[in-house]
Amino acid sequence: MVRLSARAGPGGGGGGGRLLKRIALVGAAIASIAWVAVASLRSLSAVLFTRNPTFTLRRLDLTSDGRLAPDLLQRFAGIGIGTNLFELQLRRIRSDLMAVPAVREVRVRRRMPDTLEIRIQERLPIARIVMPGTDLPLVVDADGWIIVADAAAAAAQPLLTGFSPPGVRPGIQIVSPEARDALRLLDLCARSTALRGIAIREVRRRDFETFSLVFENGDEVWLPRQGMDRRLNELPDLLRTLRDRRGAGPLRIDMTGEINHTVTGLPPR
Repeated sequence: MVRLSARAGPGGGGGGGRLLKRIALVGAAIASIAWVAVASLRSLSAVLFTRNPTFTLRRLDLTSDGRLAPDLLQRFAGIGIGTNLFELQLRRIRSDLMAVPAVREVRVRRRMPDTLEIRIQERLPIARIVMPGTDLPLVVDADGWIIVADAAAAAAQPLLTGFSPPGVRPGIQIVSPEARDALRLLDLCARSTALRGIAIREVRRRDFETFSLVFENGDEVWLPRQGMDRRLNELPDLLRTLRDRRGAGPLRIDMTGEINHTVTGLPPR
């Protein structure tokens, strides 16, 4: 039989305590060395980068593909010439620029040794809307974002009528399913090479399930929300067929049916 005893031998009671003290001293030494190393690296980083005059911002290469002026965008970004490149917070700059309603995408990068490069992609308006109680010209992009535009730019866009999404104001995104479908309709028309030359004046909401697409020449096409893509693909051929048969007045083309399309306004044969 083997008996185990928990009693320490002579002089052995302090062995464990001395070991713990040694471990604590080693840990404290390692922590001190680590702190000194971090402080040294920070100091070295400041000397090499953030306090180095070589990396002083001397040139801001800021371009946009739209109408926003570079000096206005610079103010939005809060960037000043003379700042050290490595003290600039690129995420903050991008976030501030993305907060501008007309901005769709932003790319920011340092270009050594003294240049900050910013590329702006602006939202492209595809429709205009009326803000209740005001004459403020508002346009909307394909994603539903509302943007303030000058009167001439707004007048060049098709008008959305019959849609009353709540809280219409610059800087918000339209989430109404009907209005978003109307914007998708306009986007599909803009992407269609066969319809690109046809000027659209207005998209009207006839009822919950149908839209009215009104062209500048007065022609009107009724389209269903469901199956809208297929009807748009058929529309160019139908318009070509009607070209030689039409009279002086506008046509109304009802494409809400599954198969047959009704045309009114044609002169009698």
